[in-house]
Amino acid sequence: MLNNKIKIAFIDRNIVINKNSKPHEYITKLNDFKFNKGIFELLVMLIQKRYKITIITNKRGIARGILTGKNFKLYMPLC
Repeated sequence: MLNNKIKIAFIDRNIVINKNSKPHEYITKLNDFKFNKGIFELLVMLIQKRYKITIITNKRGIARGILTGKNFKLYMPLC
């Protein structure tokens, strides 16, 4: 039997990758995006262990009209 298992790490962008904003505040500009300490080391470790990395996010700010889809796409490649 072949072992074709794929390991996937689902990582939440908010809080895990970037520092969370204050309640009811949203990151709407690239300059407001701050990476958490150790996130790059975590990602490297996962890659070395052959995990596929999937970044997930719940962008309530887009639904509320606070952040545009265009603005969101500008800083998403950072992840």
